[in-house]
Amino acid sequence: MSFRIQPAAPARPNRCQLFGPGSRPAIFAKMAASDADVINLDLEDSVAPSDKDSARANIIKAISEIDWGKKTLSVRINGLDTPYWYRDVVELLEQAGERLDQIMIPKVGCAADVYAVDALVTAVETAKGREKKIS
Repeated sequence: MSFRIQPAAPARPNRCQLFGPGSRPAIFAKMAASDADVINLDLEDSVAPSDKDSARANIIKAISEIDWGKKTLSVRINGLDTPYWYRDVVELLEQAGERLDQIMIPKVGCAADVYAVDALVTAVETAKGREKKIS
């Protein structure tokens, strides 16, 4: 049984998705100004382990300070087989504000992986009184 009933996903025609590492904040404004429909700010493969905390802080700051327009804004968290993923979720949802649209879970191995992230997301959303739910 699912932790929560999932609404139907909104139709999001995506012509182009753009990925950028969280460890390179200098490119975030260019990404926002691009013609991409979806911006994926990455905390996973493109970020060295020694840069994980600063990359997360860069992304949180950028979500709040950059005008992303009508783009879908997504953050790819670290895999559930790492010690980083739960801080990614908690800090993003507690500090990044309502602008974040999606969290991308990398390397999902089974339904329990999605359930674990969903349970944590729902708990933080509820605790923070977040009105806009994360997809």
